[in-house]
Amino acid sequence: MGFAALWIFLFHSRFANPLFDVPAYVSIMDFIRNIGFCGVDIFLFLSGIGVVQSIQKNTLKQYYINRLKRIGLSYLIITIIITLIMHWNFIFFLQIISTYGAFAVYLYDSLWFYVLIIWFYILFPAYYHIINKFKNKVAFTISILVLWIAVGLLIKGILRIDLWGLYNRIPVL
Repeated sequence: MGFAALWIFLFHSRFANPLFDVPAYVSIMDFIRNIGFCGVDIFLFLSGIGVVQSIQKNTLKQYYINRLKRIGLSYLIITIIITLIMHWNFIFFLQIISTYGAFAVYLYDSLWFYVLIIWFYILFPAYYHIINKFKNKVAFTISILVLWIAVGLLIKGILRIDLWGLYNRIPVL
């Protein structure tokens, strides 16, 4: 996770290099830095592994308590800080904290990563319960991914572009 977090940090702190006289190693580093969004995918994948382990060793109630502790307080604190800095009104703050604003207004008005993780944490137990009813979990997972792609292709022209990116990250989890 540390590697993924560092990669994400580098992605967000990237800078433009001159297009002339650039040594090859700089171009390679720029490429690696510019695809830093892959760090998000690594982070999400590892989070998925952690959530499976958490749900296997805890009751459903304890699972949700642990998830709330892990992300709820930090999401609240960060949203309050951003609200104060950006001078958001109370209604907009409520839209963001409830994640409604991410879906109804614009994903990047809020903390999109939190929105993704919050809904993943909320919905994962249902998916986990369903997948455990199937003997062939690989076939079930492949079927879900094919369905995911089919639905994605159908809604691509309808879904807002910001939500399209979010939609396509969910299978990584």
